[in-house]
Amino acid sequence: MTDLFVDGFESGNLSTWTGTYTNNGTVTVTSENPHHGTYSAKSVVSGSGWAVVYRIFQDTTVAYGRTYCYVSAPATGTFTRIADFAKTGTPAVDDLLKMGIYNDSGTLKWRIIYRNNNSFYTVDINSPAPQANTWLCVEGMVDCSSSNGTYNGSYEVWVDGSSVWSVSNVDTDATVVNRFKVGRDNAAGTTYNDCVVVADTYIGPEQTTQTYTKTWTTDTLFKKLGLTKSFDVNVALQKQDIQKDFGVVVDFLKSGVPKSFTLDAFLKSLGITKTFDINTALQKQDAQKSFGIDAGFLKSGVPKSFMLDMFLKSLGVTENFAVDACFGALSAQTVSRQIDVLLKKLGAMQSFGLDSFFGAVSSQPYVKTVGLDVVFAYKVRLPELWLDQNGKLVLNISKPYAWVGV
Repeated sequence: MTDLFVDGFESGNLSTWTGTYTNNGTVTVTSENPHHGTYSAKSVVSGSGWAVVYRIFQDTTVAYGRTYCYVSAPATGTFTRIADFAKTGTPAVDDLLKMGIYNDSGTLKWRIIYRNNNSFYTVDINSPAPQANTWLCVEGMVDCSSSNGTYNGSYEVWVDGSSVWSVSNVDTDATVVNRFKVGRDNAAGTTYNDCVVVADTYIGPEQTTQTYTKTWTTDTLFKKLGLTKSFDVNVALQKQDIQKDFGVVVDFLKSGVPKSFTLDAFLKSLGITKTFDINTALQKQDAQKSFGIDAGFLKSGVPKSFMLDMFLKSLGVTENFAVDACFGALSAQTVSRQIDVLLKKLGAMQSFGLDSFFGAVSSQPYVKTVGLDVVFAYKVRLPELWLDQNGKLVLNISKPYAWVGV
């Protein structure tokens, strides 16, 4: 669509128009009753005068002209013109198509007057009936004859986007059209015009925007989001891709930032109910159901069956090391157990003293065949392992000897 002329009177004046015609009437721009924006044109007529504003645009064979109008009812038996098309210049052809409202003994009707072979024809439209003092969208179309005396022209009129009348195979007496006029003519009263457009194709009413209020019931809001009534908070947030600190699950999934949380909250984020055994939790993480600590390292690519030195190597610890160095490599894990518990986790069930355990053991695998009570086959110092106030892992071997053998 090519716009030939557009004006919503938002300049506050008639500077974009070519001129006005007035007789016992006035045309002004006012803010008292706009259809859209701040301003509209106001035509006030007394008696049988007129007050119109017109625009001459480039010659075209087909023109569509739209105006929004707010019209006071004309007196009984009178007709007030709202808009019309014409051809100026030489020869001038006035009033190709006129659109307005007629009062037929108290009943308002649309009245259309069109030109055909140097004669004027009048058509009254009963339905839809025009409403006085209401903003209405009126649009007319002129498709000129290819030559004077040729009956291949046509006219059409729309009200609020619906076609109410059309005629074809007429001689428009003009091969081009170039003037559009709006206002009030032939009847006392007041007419407001706004949002005027002239184009070479159909224009139609202005597009309306649907506005939702800020107050929603919960069900209505969820329905707008395409959610069912039963859902958890993650579903609602995933619909909107909201990164917000609503709870453990959303915070972790959206940002991936570790956070301190209770065991119940963590398990709930995995979809695990409160009543469960540790195997259930590990199944959620695709861990083996029956496992020692080797299963945990298997998840990290560590072989399930390995010697102690291989285990330490998987932790990035050299074979010759101090106790602190060993457990320093585990600093990312929470360690609050004695060393015999760790040995049970490792399935280390040989008879050895503390020194021999931490010595060279690369050639001796450990097998899982005995219970915890035979871990230490000799009198050794019972070690303790804890985290000090700075988070450093501390080994205490100061306790007296005790027998924990077979």
